[in-house]
Amino acid sequence: MTDFGPQNLGMPKIGPTSIVIYHVGGDDGIGPVGAIFDAAPNAVLVTFEIRDDAKAVLVEGNSENPLQVRIKVNRAVDEGKATKEFYVTTFPKSSSLFKAAPMARSEDPGYHFCQTWGENTQIAKTITVQTSSIEQIIEELNLPAPDVISIDAQGAELGILKGSGRYLSDKALAVLTEVEFSEIYHHQPLFDEQMSLLSTNGFRLVTLFNSQVWHPMTRMGGTGFLTAAEALFLKYFFAFTDGEERPKRGYADMRSASTSVLLKTCIIAMGFRMVSYAVKIAKFIRTERTD
Repeated sequence: MTDFGPQNLGMPKIGPTSIVIYHVGGDDGIGPVGAIFDAAPNAVLVTFEIRDDAKAVLVEGNSENPLQVRIKVNRAVDEGKATKEFYVTTFPKSSSLFKAAPMARSEDPGYHFCQTWGENTQIAKTITVQTSSIEQIIEELNLPAPDVISIDAQGAELGILKGSGRYLSDKALAVLTEVEFSEIYHHQPLFDEQMSLLSTNGFRLVTLFNSQVWHPMTRMGGTGFLTAAEALFLKYFFAFTDGEERPKRGYADMRSASTSVLLKTCIIAMGFRMVSYAVKIAKFIRTERTD
C-alpha cells in the first residue's frame, strides 16, 4: 500500500492495482468515465473544480463500497501556473477560461433551455483565478498518479493534457476528453490537436460519446454540423517481435509495461466493453509473464 498526501489532509492508502481516475470539470456528474469507476471495485476518483466556499482538498469514502475513495480538489486546472479570467455564463455548465466564439454565437446547439449558443454563453460575471497544471498539483499535494484522465473543461482540454506532462506520457492508460470540431469558444484548440498530442503519447482513439450536431441557425429539420463530442482514447499496447517495424505513433510497447499496468488496462477496457482488447492483453500476460 502507498501513502499519498500530507497527513493533515487525511488521505488514505491505495494498493498497486487501484485505478485512479482524474475528472476535471466538477463532481456533479463524471460522464462516460463512470463506466470505469463502476468496473473497478477499488477505484479512487479525484475531481477538480473551482469552488469559492470549499476546502482545498476534501476526502470522502463511498458508503456503498468502502474500497472506493473520492477526493475533491478545489483548484483551477490549466497548462500551468497563471492568473486568468474565468467567464461564468448564464448557464453555468458552459463557464470557461474562453469566451464564446463569435462565429458560433448564432448557432443552434439543440439544448432545451436556450435557442442559440450565444444565449447559452452570456457572461454573468468574470472572476480571476489562479491556475495550475495537473503535474504541479500532483507534486504539491502528493496525489496518486492518474490511470485515467477525464476532462470536460469547455475548450481548455488541450492545455490541461499538456500540463499533465509525464503523467500523461508515462502513467495514464485512458483519456476521456471533450472535443470540438469547430470553434465554439474563441481560439480554442480543436479535436485534431488533441488527437495529435494523444497519439504521440501512445493513445489510440476508441469512440465518440454524446456527439452534438449543431445548426448554423434555428434548426429546420435535416442535419447540421458535427460540432462536439466526448472522445475516448486508450493507451494501445502492442507486443512487437524482434526487428518488427514500429508505426510513427499511436502505440506503447507491451513488453515494456509492468503486469500491474496491463491488468489495469484490462479492467479499463472491460469497463467500456472492449472485450477483444482486454483478451489480447490477458493472453499476453498468461503466455509471456511469470511475475
